[in-house]
Amino acid sequence: MWVRVQVKHDTNTQESAIGMSHYGYLSDPTAVSGQAMFTPNYTTHMLEYHVHNASPVPDSRLAIVCKYGKTQKVVALSSAGDGDKSDTVAIPASAVNGSTSFGVYAVVCKSTLSGAAPTPLDGKPLMRSKNTVWQSGTVPKAPANVKVVKAGTVGTVKVSWEWSWADADGAQISWSDSKYAWTSNEEPQNYTVSRLNPSYWYISGLEVGKPWYFRVRLIRTNDDTTTYGAWSSYNSVGAWADVEDVGAWSDVEEVNLAEPPEKPSLALSDTVITSGGMTKAYWGYVSGDGTPQDYAEICEAWYLSAVSNPSGNPKAQGWYAKRSDGYYGRTSDTTVTSGKTYYMQDDGGNLCYNVPFASTRTAQHIDIYAKDNRHNWQAGTSHMLCVRVKSASGETSEEWSDPVTLTIASPMTATIVSTNLVAVDLD
Repeated sequence: MWVRVQVKHDTNTQESAIGMSHYGYLSDPTAVSGQAMFTPNYTTHMLEYHVHNASPVPDSRLAIVCKYGKTQKVVALSSAGDGDKSDTVAIPASAVNGSTSFGVYAVVCKSTLSGAAPTPLDGKPLMRSKNTVWQSGTVPKAPANVKVVKAGTVGTVKVSWEWSWADADGAQISWSDSKYAWTSNEEPQNYTVSRLNPSYWYISGLEVGKPWYFRVRLIRTNDDTTTYGAWSSYNSVGAWADVEDVGAWSDVEEVNLAEPPEKPSLALSDTVITSGGMTKAYWGYVSGDGTPQDYAEICEAWYLSAVSNPSGNPKAQGWYAKRSDGYYGRTSDTTVTSGKTYYMQDDGGNLCYNVPFASTRTAQHIDIYAKDNRHNWQAGTSHMLCVRVKSASGETSEEWSDPVTLTIASPMTATIVSTNLVAVDLD
């Protein structure tokens, strides 16, 4: 019990310092609802804790205890005051993964440690809670070899892991379409799998056309109040709730349910047009993941082979060169650039693509004109056209369509060279 004296004179009030009149135990700490009390990371040797200080006594703090082998030491003190306390603190480098326990007790002390123990307040005994609330058994380790792969059914994945914590009786799978769900206000979806099942589970009903992120952690559930009671909350009817010792999360595993559309097929309404004419291009779109077409583009292509020992004027000889964006086009070089590869048309060469000159969004057809702002196809020339499509999930077809040849012909003219028509006077 803590007491202070108040003196009032006229309108002035003065209070003494707080003094202790009765010594007793502080309330034992409890777990924060919905949080793992301790989550260690043995790679970085850091410990994350979430503990509720149930003691309203001034200057009470939480002492975080680490126990491994025959060694037991206080590794950190929380801030003073009651309520939920969360922090990340360093743990001894000699702590052993899988055989270290962590505990906590409430204590009235200074904010600094004396070696591996709390420092008493000046002139006051060291008050603490009666019990150290220990994490029972071994520290839950993150599961090993967590893998996520697409299953045979659309929108379904297989999540697998290893039961790397011997005392685990279940695994919690958590997933979201945001990699930040575990560190933001977003709420990932969760499913708990019993140890009675194999170390894999199928998650279905996922929206296709986007990446999904998965994490797995091992858990142990026990309602044994003797061993685990101090870890759980005490409710109003005096019953102890079940206890969950929750292990560290695995690393985030990503699986992308977006699939590229199939290679499109191209057709032209007319394969021969005049230099002032137009043809309509059509193509088929087959989705790989169920999402519709979002974009399509058409380009001209050529069969090209590299020029051996180039010399002379590349532009005048109608040679081609590869652009920085990966497309091909006629070169503007008037002299050969050393180390540069030039190409010439060759029916036995590789199919190379020019910059797309026409595009549309969701439509699966587009008008192609011989005279365009990007080209001016002349009569007597032929041009191979290809189409490529992109899905609403952001995936582009892995290949352009097979080329379709469009021929630009001279306008047809007719001249009457003879006739057997007889003039008739209609009068």
